[in-house]
Amino acid sequence: MDIRAFITHKEAETFSDCQDRFSINSDTKSVAVSDGMSQSFFQKIWAENLVDAFVNNPRWNLYGEQCNEFLKELQGKWLEKVLDRIKEQKHDGTKENIIYRNEKFVAQGKSAGATLLGVRFVGANWHCQVLGDSCLIEIKDGEIVQICTSQEGDEFDNFPDHFDSNPKQSGKGNVKEFKGTLETDSVLLLVSDPFSDFLNERRKKGSVKELVDALLNIGTHEDFEKLVSDWRITKGMHNDDSTLVVIRYDGNTEFNVGYEDSLKNLGQDDSKKTLMPVMKTNESEIDEEFIKDFMGSFERNLRKKPGIKNLTGQIAYKFVKKSLRETLESHCKKYKFLKR
Repeated sequence: MDIRAFITHKEAETFSDCQDRFSINSDTKSVAVSDGMSQSFFQKIWAENLVDAFVNNPRWNLYGEQCNEFLKELQGKWLEKVLDRIKEQKHDGTKENIIYRNEKFVAQGKSAGATLLGVRFVGANWHCQVLGDSCLIEIKDGEIVQICTSQEGDEFDNFPDHFDSNPKQSGKGNVKEFKGTLETDSVLLLVSDPFSDFLNERRKKGSVKELVDALLNIGTHEDFEKLVSDWRITKGMHNDDSTLVVIRYDGNTEFNVGYEDSLKNLGQDDSKKTLMPVMKTNESEIDEEFIKDFMGSFERNLRKKPGIKNLTGQIAYKFVKKSLRETLESHCKKYKFLKR
C-alpha cells in the first residue's frame, strides 16, 4: 500500500506552533494522528507522545483497564518532558514571566488534551480506534463510504473528545472502533479536524469526488500547502493546523511510504515563510478573495455555536456578535490592513 503524509500550520503561524502530530511505523503496520487542544498546556508534547506510543506498541488498545495503565505511563512521561522543557527555557532566552507562568501551571496540575486516531493493518484488514474529531475517512470509487469518529452526531465543535495528560482528569468521550478490508484501489484518509469537518459538510451537499481526486493528486509538501491555502480561501475550510495521511491499496500489504513530511525539517524553513497577504483597503472595491475567505470563516465559526438555529432575539445576536469577533481576530492575524 502506498502512503503519503502531509502536515501544515494555521495561516499566519509557523511550523513550531503546529499542534498536530502524526506517526507511521512500517514494522507494526500502524499509523496515528493526533491534534493537541489549543486551550490546553504543552499540548504538542502530549500529541506526540500519543501517536508515537500507538504505532510503537501494537498491543495497546485505547480502552479498558490496560489502556488506563498505559496512559498513566504516558502521562508521567509527558510531565517529565514538560519539566525538562521548562529547564531549557531558563537558558534559551525565554521571558521570565512565561517561565513563571509555566511553573505555576505545573504546580496547579494544568494539563494537555489531545485527540487520537490510530489504524493498524493485518494483511488487507484494517482496525481503527479513535477518540475525537481526528477522523479516518474510507473512500471507494472516489466517494466517502464512512467517516470514523467518536464524536456524537455529525457536527464538530471546539471541545472534542480527547485524552488528558493529567491522571486526575478523565478527558472526554469514549473510544470507538471501526474495521474493514481493503480492496483494489481502496483509499483511507487519516485527517485532523479541518478536513474532517470540511469533507463532512460537503458530503451533505452531494458528491465529493472532485475534492477526493484533488487530495489523491497531492505528491509534495508544496502541493499540499497550495491545496490547503486554496480550500481555506475559496471553499471556507477552517483555518487550523491540518494533517492528511493518504493510504492507497495497490494489492501489496507492505507499507510503501512514498512521501512523509517532517515537522523538524519544515520548522527550519520558518524564517523563510512569505509575508502575510495584504488587504488593499485603499482600492475602490474590496478584494473578492478576501470576502470569500472571511465569509467562509464566519460561517464556520457560526456552525460551532450549538443550537444557534433555534435561537432568536438578543441571545442570537450575542452568538452572531461573538462569531463575528472571532473571525475578525483571526483575519487581523492573517492579513495586513492598509488604512484608506
